[in-house]
Amino acid sequence: MIWCLSMVLTHRERLLRVFEFKSVDRVPNYEFGYWRETIDRWHREGLPIEVKTDAEVEQYLGLEGLESIDRVPVVVGLWPRPPEVVLRNEDDKEYVADGLGGTYIRKKYTSTIPNYIKHPIKSREDWENKIFLRS
Repeated sequence: MIWCLSMVLTHRERLLRVFEFKSVDRVPNYEFGYWRETIDRWHREGLPIEVKTDAEVEQYLGLEGLESIDRVPVVVGLWPRPPEVVLRNEDDKEYVADGLGGTYIRKKYTSTIPNYIKHPIKSREDWENKIFLRS
């Protein structure tokens, strides 16, 4: 991929040019969001306090992210989501059944990616029975 610093592209133009193997002004980087604790730390480090949402952070920092691009509002993943059930509460975490046969640990007071201790999909047969046949 060739970078061309003299051009200024929109998000859409940049992404299309990357897929067409054409020159771009910079490589696109789409983030999936920011943990609340990260934005709080950035405020302590100088990010203006009025910048609070993922979209505002992306706009302020000039980033491409899922919140700052024009797109059709589509639900990603299963819809409707199967109901979750809290199996056990501890001081700072919950053990949660995800409704698909998996179990994960969810922190109560911090943002984090779920820590799966039992995965719902272990084989092709699981995929076909639990996910594929739902559609």
